[in-house]
Amino acid sequence: MVETKLVVAGALAVPTLYFASVLLRAIASVSLSEGWNHILANVWATSGLLDYVIGLLFAAPYFWLRAPSLPTKLVVVTGVCFLGNVFSVAVFIAYIVRGHGTLREALLPLRKASPPMDSAAPSRLAFIVAALASMVFFVGYCVYCVSVQPISVGWAYIKADTWSYVTVIDVWTGICMVVTYVVVREFHDAKLFCSLLVVALIFLGNGATCFYLLYLALVRFPRGSLRDIFLLNEHILTEDAPLKRPEVSLS
Repeated sequence: MVETKLVVAGALAVPTLYFASVLLRAIASVSLSEGWNHILANVWATSGLLDYVIGLLFAAPYFWLRAPSLPTKLVVVTGVCFLGNVFSVAVFIAYIVRGHGTLREALLPLRKASPPMDSAAPSRLAFIVAALASMVFFVGYCVYCVSVQPISVGWAYIKADTWSYVTVIDVWTGICMVVTYVVVREFHDAKLFCSLLVVALIFLGNGATCFYLLYLALVRFPRGSLRDIFLLNEHILTEDAPLKRPEVSLS
């Protein structure tokens, strides 16, 4: 159990440390304002920035819901939004290493479901609309990118531009975190779905993350709170459920 958590934490540390090294070199060599202009000058580099932004639909709520107090929530979510996945994945690793129990219990600490809520509750509805709009817009923008510039040309631009490359590495680091979360939550009960989703995350980025969030909100937890959607450990609920005595017929 401990060994598994350490292996997963170590695996996540590799892209995080690489991203940190790339980020530090970028900060030392090119101003952020200049980097911003370079990113917006190319459609594929811009798609990387959009990919990062919609990835916050997973990271920001997850870390907000896990933080114990309002000041901590504000500090952590500020770090998630402005420091990127070098911060997010570092905190995610800390949850893995310091969490009690199994890897699943460390990432999904909620043991009791919230009372069912109205499926059209404002918080749920806003989250669903944001995830759906982000997914549709991102997919549409990627289709536009393909129509105006070959992927190979865009990738060559990204590799040659410091901050464009930083942005893409940021996204890939975050995808490693989401893949870990998905595998831990889904693989035990839905191996095929989990495998297909991991492939989608690798090739479609956080567009697939938005799809997964919609699946959780609309299919898995149609009346669940955001806390249930992100943190509920269904396995513990099953294990904690009282055993029913088998009915014995006397006839």
